[in-house]
Amino acid sequence: MLLQHLSQENAGRAGIQIQGEAVVQDDTLLMILTAFDMDAVQQFMGPFAQAGSVQIWEGDPRDAVVARRNCGAGGKVWVGGKTF
Repeated sequence: MLLQHLSQENAGRAGIQIQGEAVVQDDTLLMILTAFDMDAVQQFMGPFAQAGSVQIWEGDPRDAVVARRNCGAGGKVWVGGKTF
């Protein structure tokens, strides 16, 4: 059920585009998503909390980081619905 949830079509209905995904260490799913609304991402990924922990980080495109010449801290990190 969870893997079917990750279809590009289903993500599109939530206003999300899946840019990439990978499984590491046999049980950690990493995804790169594009969305205009962090709440939509949190809601879309919500069903995965049934299977384990879910961490969501807000990031910037590589070109934006290169343009500002700053790879250091300063962006927002979203974990379990809280901003750090």
